[in-house]
Amino acid sequence: MNPIKFVYLSVIFISHGLFAQSITLRKVAELPGLVQETSGIETSNPLYIWTHTDSGGEPALYKVDTFGVILKTIVIKNAKNTDWEDIANDGQHYYIGDFGNNANSRKDLKIYKITNPDNILGDTAEAEIINFYYPNQNQFPPDNAHKNFDAEALICIDSSLYIFSKNYTNPFTGYTYLYKVPSKPGQYEAILLDCFKTGIGYKEQWWITAADISPDNKKLVLLSSDKIFVFSDFTGDNFFKGKVKTIDLGSFTQKEAIVFYSNTEFYITDEYFDILGGRNLYQGSIKNLYTSNYIETPKSRNLLINYKHQFGEQVISLIDETRKVSVRVIDMNGREVKKYLLDATQPIAIIDVPFGYYTLLVSDGKWKQEILIFIN
Repeated sequence: MNPIKFVYLSVIFISHGLFAQSITLRKVAELPGLVQETSGIETSNPLYIWTHTDSGGEPALYKVDTFGVILKTIVIKNAKNTDWEDIANDGQHYYIGDFGNNANSRKDLKIYKITNPDNILGDTAEAEIINFYYPNQNQFPPDNAHKNFDAEALICIDSSLYIFSKNYTNPFTGYTYLYKVPSKPGQYEAILLDCFKTGIGYKEQWWITAADISPDNKKLVLLSSDKIFVFSDFTGDNFFKGKVKTIDLGSFTQKEAIVFYSNTEFYITDEYFDILGGRNLYQGSIKNLYTSNYIETPKSRNLLINYKHQFGEQVISLIDETRKVSVRVIDMNGREVKKYLLDATQPIAIIDVPFGYYTLLVSDGKWKQEILIFIN
């Protein structure tokens, strides 16, 4: 996919407490430069992952260990990497989704099916091809209000593949569409099963960039740039009819791949982006979120400050006048350049800070909020 276009955004809110629950990702390794645009991951062993790059990359899978070392490369001889975006497996086969479609104009959407690469002795493979199209798309591209025919998320259950759309609508509607196609080679009309509204706001925070199903098929996870949606207690493929938890990951990067390596532990990778960094392998767990008692907290209570441009200045102010809130201004190298204490209704202007991107780390001792800003 194209890098996230922050030039169009003056601020993106990344609120660590904005969601009911949160987890902390642990960085496992930095990925090699060859896969800096890692866009899908799969594994059958927690000691390594299989990954691939996206549009324009080699039609290859790379086996990478938890030290960030490439152990093996398998080239798929009869495939082209038009825009590979996710990978799934059924134990015997891997399925590579060549359905990246940022412009919503492609008519050659396909999924490559190969033997499980763990069972391939050489360094090449031949793929079977699953071609498909969306039954609800009749314009290529559609108008901006209906651009929801990109996809970066794929899972496999039994003999079916499930595709989750990435929403490019403007105005942004927040919906991801769920489609189903057979896992056998052929030409298919994808079946539109359901949809789920992730949220409303900047699309970069709410669009879906990857998916995976737990080994016991009891939990579906959808990934975005700073959060995951975990679905449970569903029947069959009625994923969106089950329970859902929205979980804050504590950071905003170009996260594009996720895979369970147990029923509760998973890996995530992110692409490199010059503002946000990335090209890392992370480990996370949802185990504690499903073994502890939890009480829903209204989202509105967790926002701590307002941020806005006012008369050419960046201004911060309290939302709740009864709170005392600290605000640290952190540059892209992790250095604190300013610190403020908000304990009154009087707004404070951020001054004497060189132009560039910064993170505001906001805390009242209980809740945390992060705001990515640009000083110009």
